[in-house]
Amino acid sequence: MSRECHFMNCFCCGLFPTRFCFFSPQLEKWISISTLKFYFAVDTKYVARKLLVLFLPFVIRDWSIKFPPSQCVAPREEPNAPDLYVPAMAFVTYILTTGVLLGTQNR
Repeated sequence: MSRECHFMNCFCCGLFPTRFCFFSPQLEKWISISTLKFYFAVDTKYVARKLLVLFLPFVIRDWSIKFPPSQCVAPREEPNAPDLYVPAMAFVTYILTTGVLLGTQNR
């Protein structure tokens, strides 16, 4: 299977998990998909707050997590909980910006 088909299959796994997903059992051996979904459980308010923290960190006074460490809380419910959405979007933005800059320079 080509690389493009593999990426399309991974995209389809999220949309149509029972019909099109060929790699899910092999992927579940190394990475739990439900754990990854947990770290991407964010909403617009959470992303806006994280961007505020990134650009103006001195505005935030309380950096503590309000839930006990033994209790797993989705990032959208706790602003200081770890997430993977913001780093993933930063990486995608970097790739797209690099592509545009190299494309405008004819490289």
